[in-house]
Amino acid sequence: MLDDAAMVATWMEFNRAFNAGDMAACEALLADDFSGIADNLSFPSKGAFVAAAKAGRDQGGWTGQEIISVAARGNVLTCHYRNVFADGTRRDGGGLALFDDNGKIVAVRSLVGGGTAMRAPS
Repeated sequence: MLDDAAMVATWMEFNRAFNAGDMAACEALLADDFSGIADNLSFPSKGAFVAAAKAGRDQGGWTGQEIISVAARGNVLTCHYRNVFADGTRRDGGGLALFDDNGKIVAVRSLVGGGTAMRAPS
């Protein structure tokens, strides 16, 4: 069984990397067989997920994500967060992350009030 504190630490590392714009560091924390769903958008690979997050930053003004609360048990992590945008708006969201036995994030499922900040890369 995974250590709960280690999962939280990995998630916070992912959040710090995202907020710093370091998408390569984000991708390094995702398992090779990663998949993601954000609202109604599906990402079948870690490359697609990271590209959509980057596009949200580049095209949608998504500047960061504030963690409100996070908890982990077994291999599942829950997170309540607030997406922050360049125009000063914020959108609350929540999600689940599933970790593999190696401590990598293997899946993310999230919902955000007002819609996801992820974008299809152009």
